[in-house]
Parts: sequence; structure tokens; C-alpha cells
Amino acid sequence: SRLSGVPAPGPLPPPCRLQRLSPATTMSFWQTYGLNTESEIDKLLSPDAESPPTLLQLLEEEDIIQETKSQNSKLITFLCEGDRLRELIEYMVRPLSDDELVLPSDEDEDADEVGPQIVASRKRKRSQRKFRYPFVCCQIFVSDVSAITDQIFESEPPLVEKLLTVFDAEDTLHPLVASYVSRLLSYLLSSRPSGLFDALRARDGLIAKLVRHLESSPVLEFVTRITRTEDNALGEDAIEWLTEGRLVPLLLDALKGDSELAHDCVSSLLRDIIQSAAHSSDSGHDGLFQALQGEESVKLLYALMLDESACSSSRQHAISVLQQLVSSAITAVQRSAEVAELPQALSQFVANRQGIAAMLKVAEDKEAPLETTFGTLSPPLGLLRMQVVELVRLAVDTKNDAVITNVFDGGVFNVCLDLFFRYVWNNVLHQSVASIIMSILECTSEQKARLFTDGRLHERIAEEGLHEENKGTGRHGIMGYLTRLSVAIEAEAVNVSEVQKALGASERWGAYATTDLEESKKRERGPEGGQSSNDDLSSDEDLDDDDEEESVRALVQNFHLDFPEDFGIIDFDDHETDEIFDASMYVTAGFNTDEPNFGKEFESESDEEEEEDDEYGSDGYEEYDEDE
Repeated sequence: SRLSGVPAPGPLPPPCRLQRLSPATTMSFWQTYGLNTESEIDKLLSPDAESPPTLLQLLEEEDIIQETKSQNSKLITFLCEGDRLRELIEYMVRPLSDDELVLPSDEDEDADEVGPQIVASRKRKRSQRKFRYPFVCCQIFVSDVSAITDQIFESEPPLVEKLLTVFDAEDTLHPLVASYVSRLLSYLLSSRPSGLFDALRARDGLIAKLVRHLESSPVLEFVTRITRTEDNALGEDAIEWLTEGRLVPLLLDALKGDSELAHDCVSSLLRDIIQSAAHSSDSGHDGLFQALQGEESVKLLYALMLDESACSSSRQHAISVLQQLVSSAITAVQRSAEVAELPQALSQFVANRQGIAAMLKVAEDKEAPLETTFGTLSPPLGLLRMQVVELVRLAVDTKNDAVITNVFDGGVFNVCLDLFFRYVWNNVLHQSVASIIMSILECTSEQKARLFTDGRLHERIAEEGLHEENKGTGRHGIMGYLTRLSVAIEAEAVNVSEVQKALGASERWGAYATTDLEESKKRERGPEGGQSSNDDLSSDEDLDDDDEEESVRALVQNFHLDFPEDFGIIDFDDHETDEIFDASMYVTAGFNTDEPNFGKEFESESDEEEEEDDEYGSDGYEEYDEDE
């Protein structure tokens, strides 16, 4: 700077910070510079207004939700004054009558000068208000305005108590009321968790009332959020409160009721409790999960599953909860664990093995036949038995020696195998039973041998494979699984002498393995769809020149045979088509070759190039005489 004579620059200004403006600041900016007109709500709340507006008049305005979210100070002050917030809560929890929905603008609807169309329009508007007002009220409360949210807990009596009185109803809740109330409670659970939890805990019998209204999906969603410690800030305090309030026993009692919708909601909540505990790092302190997997709860679920007098919906949802309990214990169970060391879901499975086998047996005289596209099922398998087979699959998937031993001893495996071969077109059943067999093939040699000694698995596979109906293309749907199992059995026979001995002693298996099984394996190793298009063609290395030329000639001839010789667009007799493709209709850009002296400008250059070629040769080098 001294050398150039230019003064040194001063200190740099502080870095510019970008600050997020609040909605109120943004609105004041637009209003200050005249880029936004005054809202209708500001006009109604202006001191210059003829009369102060009523709450219903404000709810009628279209921009009330937006004004609330932008924190309009006049509007928020008006709403927080007096009992107006309590009135908004009242509009949410109680449907308004027709008299309460009348506005001052509707007073002349019965006058003689008002036409019938206007009267009908105003009546339609009053009907729409029944749905609009509760929605607008809910949106005002969940707009995240601190002044309004604080009033819910600070008013006397607290407004949150008015919300919780909705669950005191004995009848089914109105869907809209349940939706708006549950949404507001969920908002309070995330914004004011401690205040809401104090209100929940102070209300006697609230857990039983929530369970009574679980058929309403919004209530179910709210209760589910409380049970998920990762979704709210209540943590273990909420779990402790729900455990002390006997949530799990109340849910199990509701599972024994008559409402199928309640069964579905209860089982959904119970399964969610199990999944949340499985994903939690410290499920040992989860009181709900400990109560659910306890001996009393699991015994009740198995008793409900085996109770033939109970409705099918209760039994099916009890099985679904048991499936989730067994599935959560698969990774924690050791193969050598004794029955007393197993979780209650597995130990009670072992204790009820005979009842499970009896439940799986087909009762010929109790179920009506079912007509299907592939024949008559007499009787059909049914969803209940299908769920029990899946429960057995999950239990065997633990690969625990005690569990698998009792599966064989109680006759459960043989009954599953009977269903496997009886319903030859039920691939869902085939997948579950095949998974049971594959899991046992991964266990000890003694357990593997019982597949062939107790279950006669190889004999039954060979009998089905050699059946005449499974010849050719009309094979049963079970055959793919039989081929897969047969290949796995042959692989085990190489390493397990008991399996090899059982296969060698069976003549039927030998006949099946050398004929039908070999054909199936050969067919599966081949290309899909049968013969490949390249099977008849030799490789390029084996073709000599004559054969290759002949192949190309045949290919060209076949190509020409597929198309007529005179194929073309001009063959169409449609004049409209000819006009479309008429070349004269297109405007092309190019040179006019009919113009006089066209191309003369290039002739001189061409002559010069020819003279250079004569002088230097076509290669560009000067020609010379070899003699010289």
C-alpha cells in the first residue's frame, strides 16, 4: 500500500448471519410495504369494527388456520381470552346442534323474499359446518402456538381433562371425534410430554377406558405411541404406568371378546409391544414385554388357541401373538437348552404338543367341502390350521433338541406331513412344512434319522413321485418341493450313515431315485421352456466354409419368405395415405442444380488439383525418372 499510494483497506465487516424470520415478522413485512392487503380476520378484530365478532364467525373464515400458524397477535389474544379455547374443545368433543350452527347471516333464511335455492344453500352450509368446525378447532390447537398450548394445561380446570372425558363414553366413539382428540393428544405427547403424562396418570381407570375404545384406529395409534419409548419423551415412566395399570391383562381379556375388529386391534398392539422390545437394547426392563411373555399370559394364549368353543377370530389372533413371541426367542435359544430353560412361549408349546397335534388333524365331518378350480377340498385346510403349522415352523426353527424331540414324540411332525401330502396344491403349506424338514436336516444325526424312522419321509416322497398323476405335464403342485427335498436328502446321505441306511433299505426310494427323480433333476438342469434354439446349431468352430455359407444362404432365404416381395408403403390403395407420404408436400433445403453455371466455381479448383496430380503424382510426391 505504501508503494502504490493506495490506502490500506479497513477492517472487514463481521460475517453476515442469516436469521429465520418468524411468520409474524414476515406478515408484518408484506403489510408494511403494501404488498399484502389486510385480512378479513384483522378487519373483524379491528377496533373500528361495528361489533366484536363471535367465535363461530371467526371459524367461518377461510384463512383462520393460516393466520393462527402465522401467529396473528390479534387472533391469538382473542382466542385466549375468556373461555373461547374451552369452546373450541367443546366443538371437537361434542357434535353441534342445528341451533348452535346458525349465524347472524342466516337469520333471514325463512323470510318471504329469500328464494328456496338460497334457503337450501344455507341449510347445506350448516350441515357442512358440523364437519368444518371440529377440523378447524383441531388445526388451531396443533398449530404449535405456545400461548394456546400453555392454556391447555394452565387454565382452571385444565382443558386437557375435557379432552380425556371423551374416553368415558360407554358406546363406540364417533370416528371424527376420536380422530381429532387423538391427534391433539399425540401433539401434546411430543410438545408437552410431562404435562400430558401427569394428566393421564391423574385420571383413574383411564387405561381400561382406552382399551375399551381400541377399535377406533386413532385411539390405537395413540396408545401405540405411548408404548413405544423411542417415539416419545416419557420413556420408562410410561411403561411403568401402563404395567401398573395392567394393560397386558386387559388386552388379553379383550382378545376373548366377540368383536373381530377389537381382536385385530388388540393383537396388533400386542405384536407391536413384542417388536419394540426385540429392537430395544434393554428389553429386560420393559415391563409390558415381561408381562406378556410371562407364564400366566402365555398359558392364556395357548388355552385360547386350543379352545374349540372360542370364536375363530380370537383363536387366530392368539396364534399370531404366539408366533411373534416364538419368533422373538429364536436367536436367544440355545440348541442344548432344556425345556425348563426355554422361554415360556416354547416351554408351553412343548407342554401343549398333543393338543396342537389334535388341532391339526382334519375333522372330516365338521367342515363343509370347498369347490376350487382344481377340484373339491373336503374339507379345506383352513386358515386356523395353516397358522398352527406356521407356529410349528417357528418353534422348529430354533433347532433346540428338546423342542424337536417333543415335535416327534407328540405326533406334531407326522400330522404336518399328512397335511403336506394331502393338500398337493397349497404351496403356502408346502413352504412351511418343507422349512420344518430342512431345519431338522440341520440338527443332530439322531434328529435327522427320525425323519425316516418315525415320519417315513423318503417312502412318502417316493410314493407321491411314482404316482401316475405326476407323470408328464400334469404334475401336482407339490412336486417341486419334493424334488428339492429329495436332493437335500441325497446330500445328507453322503455324510450321515443312518440316512444312507434308511434310503438303501427302501426299494420304492431306489425306483423313484433312478427314474422320476433323475428325470426331474435332468429337466431342472436344462434350459427353461425345454429345448434351446441353439441346440440344433453347431458351434462356429465345427462349421467349415461350405456349411457356413449354406447356413447364411438358408437364413437369407427364410428372411425373404417372411415378407412379400412387393412390400412397401406404396402398395396401399388409400389415397389419404399417399398424400401423407407425398414428397411434394415436404419443404427441403438444398441446392438448385437447375440454376445456370451451377458448380462452375468448383471447376477451376478441380483443374488445379489435376495439374498437381500430373506433376507430383497421386501420392503427393514429385515424380522422377528412375534412369536419372
